[in-house]
Amino acid sequence: MKGKRFNKWLETIMLCAALCVCTNVVCAQSDNDDARHYFDSLTALLNGNITPEERLELLGQISYEHYNVDSTAKYANMALELARKLKNSAMIGSAYNLLGWCSYIHDDSERACQYYREAINCFDSAGLTAQLALSYYGLASALNVMGDDMMADDYYNQALNIYVEQRDTFHVADIWRKKGIASMNFHLFMTAEEYFVRALKLDSLRNDSAAIGKDIYMLGANEFSKYKDYADMQALTLARNMMLDAYGIEERYGDWAIKYMVVQSLMDLYMEMAKHAEGEERAANIDSSRFFLNLTKSAIENSSLTEDAVYIDFWEADYLILSNRAAEALTILQRVELMPSLAWEKEMRMCDLIIDCYQQLGDYKNALKYTNLRTMLDKETYKRDFAVKTTRSSTALEFERDMHQRELAAQRQKYVIRIVAVSLVLMSSLFVTILLGFLRKRKLSRELAMQKDEVQKKNDELKLRNDKILTQRDEIEMQRNSIIRTNQAITASINYAKHVQDAAVTSKEVMDSIFGDSLIIWKPMNIVSGDFYWAVEKNGLKMIAVADCTGHGVAGAFMSMFGISTLNSVTATSQTLTSAAGVLNQMRAKIIEELHQSSGNGESLESIDMAFCIIDSKTMQMHYAGANRPLLIVRDGKMLTYKPDKMPVGLHVLHSSPFTDNIIDLKPDDRIYFYTDGITDQFGSDGTRDISKFSNKRLCSMLTELANLPFDQQSAIISERLALWRTQPNGTLMEQIDDQLLVGIRI
Repeated sequence: MKGKRFNKWLETIMLCAALCVCTNVVCAQSDNDDARHYFDSLTALLNGNITPEERLELLGQISYEHYNVDSTAKYANMALELARKLKNSAMIGSAYNLLGWCSYIHDDSERACQYYREAINCFDSAGLTAQLALSYYGLASALNVMGDDMMADDYYNQALNIYVEQRDTFHVADIWRKKGIASMNFHLFMTAEEYFVRALKLDSLRNDSAAIGKDIYMLGANEFSKYKDYADMQALTLARNMMLDAYGIEERYGDWAIKYMVVQSLMDLYMEMAKHAEGEERAANIDSSRFFLNLTKSAIENSSLTEDAVYIDFWEADYLILSNRAAEALTILQRVELMPSLAWEKEMRMCDLIIDCYQQLGDYKNALKYTNLRTMLDKETYKRDFAVKTTRSSTALEFERDMHQRELAAQRQKYVIRIVAVSLVLMSSLFVTILLGFLRKRKLSRELAMQKDEVQKKNDELKLRNDKILTQRDEIEMQRNSIIRTNQAITASINYAKHVQDAAVTSKEVMDSIFGDSLIIWKPMNIVSGDFYWAVEKNGLKMIAVADCTGHGVAGAFMSMFGISTLNSVTATSQTLTSAAGVLNQMRAKIIEELHQSSGNGESLESIDMAFCIIDSKTMQMHYAGANRPLLIVRDGKMLTYKPDKMPVGLHVLHSSPFTDNIIDLKPDDRIYFYTDGITDQFGSDGTRDISKFSNKRLCSMLTELANLPFDQQSAIISERLALWRTQPNGTLMEQIDDQLLVGIRI
């Protein structure tokens, strides 16, 4: 139960911090005189001679930036009333969003849900997807607090889809964290760790130090929750190390809300470690806990979270109980008990500590009294959550109950039929046995007895064998279901990885903006791909790369993300980018260094086959360097082929040799093509010969034939011919053996 309270508190703090970031509400240092003076000057402008539109914009600004939650609600209501008169859907939705956030902070989650749903209606009708995602996010957070985790997850997914489409990695990582917290609340610690690691990878790609610290903290909180459930001291040690790392990062880059979470968790964590230590180690842990207690006090004094000051009293009481000073701890807790409107999770923690005090004092009567109160709080919490969920899904529950009763009736009928059948068989066997006994009379009595024993023995053996078969069937069914769930989870994870990979590669729109028009045929073998394409325009130069990484599927996708990251790093840091071979040389050095490749380790080495070009539109010259990937140019109906160096980008027997820089004079209307070997190595048949590879020759012939057509027509015809090549006589497609990528541009 302590683990559940910790996760609930952690979730509440995380939601507050996330919503503060999303809505730009200034919560830290609310007593700052400069901030007050700033808002006083803004409110003074409301009394001036301004237009209704200017007044609405001013109210929106004050609502978003005010340091006080109640003031935010006040000005948001004023903005809502004026926005309705002006029929401004965007401002109506924004006001509802702020009112939803204020209700959420005041623990009125049901009203928060109403406000967020109103905001969703406004933004949806106005087509404002960015604001709509924020409303989905807020509604999911409120539903999470109310305990409707399934509905909350649906809205998180809707917000996630928008953020992925917008390539907003900041909010994608934030929703991964939210899903991790939900999994942690359900004690699914491995799933939670996977979500937090996903968020960490995205934040690392953005080099967001504050968010990285938050992700490391959540990994530590997950280990702390695991310790609470399983008393795993190794998990407690991991939690301490991760939280200290997060504290070091947030001390330099984080905001007050994240740092507040970290220091309060470290305060509780060191107190927990003190309970398992003795002597100097125990004293050191208590000193560390008190150090973070002082930081927690400072954070509460400099923020609007004064209601969290009760956690300081809980720490003091815990410390006194640990020091065998239960009477002093009881005095503090009795003062806390008199506080009005104490939140249920705080009241349950207070009951736990009071029970420990009375047990230490030997007052078991009062200990039993608060134990009963603690049990009642658990039941009330359960009833409240159950009532909310029952109200929302009564029809579904009635249907499920009806189906369950039918299923039970069917099972009972099967059992009755089985019992009757077994009874009939036994009765028939008994009748036959008695009949034979009468026929053989006394002369055969011994033989009958022996036969009866033998029949009984065989029946027992058959029953035992049948039981074993049923047990094996149940085990096979469980294993099959487990495999299905595992495959579904893996497929879902790979599909999410597909969204990330799609966001990383250059989009068709960007390709068209750089080259005017482009052809892209990209067919991964297993959802995600080891092939990728990349393009950028820098300092008047157009750069393009088409690559085939070692492996395919998940392994190839990881290598492709590393290749894209390395390309971005090399092209961003290089002072001169006139040599395509120079870029490949730098990439090779970076890959060997980052992947710690050495020729004597006896392992397979990762590498990238790549065609890389730098195009100068002013001079009409192109620099091309190839690592096992050629370059094709169709000019005046003829195919020109430029061969690559026979070595990859990575460790190779020739890795000390530089790549060759080919300088090519371009002409207007040249068609330039890049491709990976997944197309040319694909097995199939044109119907006139045995199964063979598609081949470089067949690809070059097809591109020469189609080069003068628009790229959209080329794409349709090429895809159709590749599909026909794979089609077998029975109408099924031959298996795709590798990722396939074909990219074309026009000069």
